[in-house]
Amino acid sequence: MYLIFLIIISEIGTSFVMLTAFRLTIGQTPWLPRHSYCDNCHQQLHWWQLIPILGYVIQRGNCHFCRQVINPFIFGSELVIAVATSALANYHLLHDSELVLLLLTLAFLSTTDFYDQFIYCWGLLPLILLIPLTQSCWFRFSCYHVSILLVALLFLIMLSRGLGGLGSGDVELITILLLIMGPCQAALIVLIASVLMLGWWLIKVHPGRQMPFFPALAVGILFVVP
Repeated sequence: MYLIFLIIISEIGTSFVMLTAFRLTIGQTPWLPRHSYCDNCHQQLHWWQLIPILGYVIQRGNCHFCRQVINPFIFGSELVIAVATSALANYHLLHDSELVLLLLTLAFLSTTDFYDQFIYCWGLLPLILLIPLTQSCWFRFSCYHVSILLVALLFLIMLSRGLGGLGSGDVELITILLLIMGPCQAALIVLIASVLMLGWWLIKVHPGRQMPFFPALAVGILFVVP
């Protein structure tokens, strides 16, 4: 029952933060309009359409009113959050509360990056939750680790500004991962994210659309968090 309750809380929170993030990207406030609606026909949604995961499945991926295809990013994010919550929960209230807050933060930032290719810098602050979740301590770094950090940060800045392959939000996240989790775990997260992006490119999801990197990094974090 505890796990079911935790999943329900994380799914409700995910729906709320993703709606908030989407509305911010289109210039709306999180609380107005008061009711959720279809982005295509603007019909107010019924309560059962708003149920995380199940609402998408019941509608078979299409709006109940206009049959417009629902963006699978929403369904995929809710599914990932549900699986991550059940897999990473350790039935300790403090740990699981930190986990849910981390998941909601990643969902919010991934949504803004997906829809608007923009990351709110203040939204990265809750990622300090990675410190207790991963039990990392930056002060344990040796001079060797610090030198790796400096070289990695310099490379990221050059890549972002010179080649345009990474956005500033991606660089900021990877920098936080380097500082909190260390070079090895940060490199593993980037590797996992890169593999996911390669799969995205191979199956041609949203062809012609710029592929956001932050959601892939978020999934990589979930693989590394114990």
